Amino acid sequence: MLDPVAAPRPALPTTSWSVALAYLAAGAISLASLPPGMKLASALNLLNLLVFLHAASVAWQRSGRHASSQMEWRLIAGCFTSQTLCQAYPLAIALRSDRLPDFPSVGDGFALLALLFMGLALIAWPRNSREGSEPVQKGLDALGLGLAALFLGWALALEPLFRPAQIPALTKFATLAFLVATASIFGLIFYLALGHWGRLKGTLGWIGIGFVLSFAQILIQVPLGLAGKYYLGHPVDLLVLTAGVALLLATLDPADPADHQSTGWSRFLDDRTLEMIGPALPILLCLGVGMGLLLFSPSRWDRTLIGLGLGMSTLMVFRMLLALRELRNFTQELDQRVRARTRELEDAQAILLRTERMNALASLGAGLAHDLKNLLGVIKNYALLVGQDVAEGRSIQPGDLEAIQQASDQAGGLANQLMTIGREEGAPGSTFDLRTRMNQLISMLRAALPAYIALEVRVPASPMFLPGDPTRLDQMLINLVLNARDAIEGSGRILVEAQSCTLADGRPGALLVVSDSGVGMSEEVQARIFEPFFTTKSIGSGTGLGLASVKSLVDLMDAEVEVHSVVGRGTTFLLRFPLTENTPEPTSGL
Repeated sequence: MLDPVAAPRPALPTTSWSVALAYLAAGAISLASLPPGMKLASALNLLNLLVFLHAASVAWQRSGRHASSQMEWRLIAGCFTSQTLCQAYPLAIALRSDRLPDFPSVGDGFALLALLFMGLALIAWPRNSREGSEPVQKGLDALGLGLAALFLGWALALEPLFRPAQIPALTKFATLAFLVATASIFGLIFYLALGHWGRLKGTLGWIGIGFVLSFAQILIQVPLGLAGKYYLGHPVDLLVLTAGVALLLATLDPADPADHQSTGWSRFLDDRTLEMIGPALPILLCLGVGMGLLLFSPSRWDRTLIGLGLGMSTLMVFRMLLALRELRNFTQELDQRVRARTRELEDAQAILLRTERMNALASLGAGLAHDLKNLLGVIKNYALLVGQDVAEGRSIQPGDLEAIQQASDQAGGLANQLMTIGREEGAPGSTFDLRTRMNQLISMLRAALPAYIALEVRVPASPMFLPGDPTRLDQMLINLVLNARDAIEGSGRILVEAQSCTLADGRPGALLVVSDSGVGMSEEVQARIFEPFFTTKSIGSGTGLGLASVKSLVDLMDAEVEVHSVVGRGTTFLLRFPLTENTPEPTSGL
């Protein structure tokens, strides 16, 4: 998987390299100028102290410049300060008494404190945008790697070294604590870099190099110390200086440990599977080594290995419980998001239907306004005739009054029909007769069409009862007729027909056909006609919601819709509705 495009990382300043090389050169000169057996304080150890003090100062300065990572840099500054005290303590003892303090000493306690500070800093740095238990996950994974490293080290090399009975238990414990803590730092670095290997090119990589060198120094110095062959100014102290220089470069590098830098390694190593199982790989390796010991050398399984194995097993159980909790929280959050999204979609669908209903009302209103104007003209003319008869002393003609009353009734009926279309949906579980509803809509549909478009309506011979709200059928039929009207250029014909049919599942149904002699549609247009806001009409001539609302209403009524169209020959919509045996309650009309 390729990394996303990232801004190039600033290069390490030249002055930083110059400072690092100056420290290393001074260390090499100090080592070469001292006699091999010197046990007094050496310039090399003084350089070690200065390097860590320099790194602590730079880290503290960075904590003031980076508000988002202030706590992390302060912890790193605490790490280097503790390491400075670790170097200063044996130096002070050697200056006063011309000997080294016993292991473990106060200085070694500062070294463990430095490891603790660095571990907390790496735990605090987020690996990605996730929240929740990520710090706990990193801590468990790092401790698991530390125990795994100690398990492998004990099984392969350390057990003979600690076998002599004259080695104090505190010395053994302190040595093992250093190994576990240092290996845990490796685990945190691995966790932060996992899936984002480009981070190893910046600050995180320098920290890793520093602790690799520190780990090597421990592996060399501890056996020397147990054998009484280590002295202050020993060549192994050059590893301490080199590790300190690497950690100093970590503070001087512009990148933070959590920065995601692109690198060619990600082309091969950025694998989500590795990211998922990576923390468990060291423990799985220990399992393989342990099985080999059981098969070929069961006597090697002492109490230490058993204790380490139990510790790793306990960590794996806690890690699994943590993962299960995260999975449960994620499932709950996903369920809440799905519910919220469903509510949003339902609200959007309701808004779409209401919007298209208003558009239909507007289109119908334009047609009805013409008929109402004619009826009002009839009423006005007959009223004028009646007024003339009264003014001239003639008796009022009954036919004039009847004409006024008839025109008024027709106008009121059109207004009632328009108001009925605008009402909200009916009560749940309602039913209506398709034939009756079509008869009531005929006059409104004719009023919405120009004189040069003929409307032919064929109602079924017998009642056909449909479940649901009748206003949904009204909106579907009006939208289809208006869409057919817009598809006809010049004179044409629209057919609205209802008949019985059989649904795909064998149930009896009603088939509603709306056909026109318009321009038709291509296959590409037919594939998108039910998309909201898709329209082939010119700007300002349509919203693209008419057929989308038809599809939504068809779904709400558990119906089916089918479209057949040929360019230049017209379009036919086939709507199939399930029938119900329940008959609607009698009403006073629309």
